[in-house]
Amino acid sequence: MMIVNPGAGPVEGASLDMAVAEAKMLRGWLADELGDAVVCGRNPDADGGGRFGFTYRCGRRRVEVEIPGVDLDLPQYEMFPPRFYVDGSSWVPGLAGGMVLSHLRGEA
Repeated sequence: MMIVNPGAGPVEGASLDMAVAEAKMLRGWLADELGDAVVCGRNPDADGGGRFGFTYRCGRRRVEVEIPGVDLDLPQYEMFPPRFYVDGSSWVPGLAGGMVLSHLRGEA
């Protein structure tokens, strides 16, 4: 049996700049939810396949996130956007932020 996970493959045309912009937006949203204690740093060891590694921390909790380095609002990503990886699990962009938040709250 073959399992297909659309958006989980390599991300063509990705750039670090686009991933950093997305990481900053995610950090801002997390700070709105958790306060200014949320810190985001780069984890270049996790880079690969058009996704770029970031570590989010809040207090003693931390979560590793691989962010696709493309503009997720482009029409070609409407049906199958490149997935984020949150501590190794694949998530569509609309759910990835909530998973990061859950990890930082200790709920996941």
